[in-house]
Amino acid sequence: MSCDALRIFVKPMLLLVLFVATSSAQTKPKNGSKKEKPPASTNRLMIIDAHTHTEFSGKLDKSRGVAITQTQYFEEWRRAGVVAAISHTHSEGQPSPDLRDYNVVSCIGVAAQPNVSQMEDGLRSGRYGCIKIYLGYVHQYAYDKKYEPAYELAEKYDVPVVFHTGDTNSRRAKLKFADPLTIDEVAVDHPKVRFVIAHCGNPWIESAAEVAYKNPNVFLDGSALLIGDLDRMPRAKVDAYVV
Repeated sequence: MSCDALRIFVKPMLLLVLFVATSSAQTKPKNGSKKEKPPASTNRLMIIDAHTHTEFSGKLDKSRGVAITQTQYFEEWRRAGVVAAISHTHSEGQPSPDLRDYNVVSCIGVAAQPNVSQMEDGLRSGRYGCIKIYLGYVHQYAYDKKYEPAYELAEKYDVPVVFHTGDTNSRRAKLKFADPLTIDEVAVDHPKVRFVIAHCGNPWIESAAEVAYKNPNVFLDGSALLIGDLDRMPRAKVDAYVV
């Protein structure tokens, strides 16, 4: 494998280091209280889940046959060997649990018209450790001027900006806005900000890989390439996506 090709495959692994640093900086106990430890892991391999959601609805998840509750969530942590996570909230005003005492760092979701004061309050206090922009779901490109305040705050507080890219879970979303190639523009214009392309831009994985290869401040997140019960999927499909 050439050095250039190796860079494409090695660089996504640096995302883990990026979020380890973020997690370490944002999980201090609040109000001087004793920090609660995450649930004990039954796996020797300690895992940081770089892309998770913690809006616990209590409704049945048909794909797994369980209700999504905080208790169930941390039970899955124990089984998988997870010790920390990055939670992606859907919007600025949507309430979500503050789980910093459990080693969960939250990204604040950005609306089409960002609430700058609310974002800064959350970043300054440590309530949020990253910023999430839902390309496709929001009908704006990553380089839309409305997002400029978010990038300025990311640089000021030294936190990453994560973009949803690629396929969406809504027919009302517009895919042209979720093309990972558009991240190249903001990466060039904001060289001091770290950007994360979530889902590797799937199905435009090669475009996402090129943007990360070209720009040292861009990283890849390989979450949700496979969704559902992996035991019920063709083994060849699972192996192909893992590779």
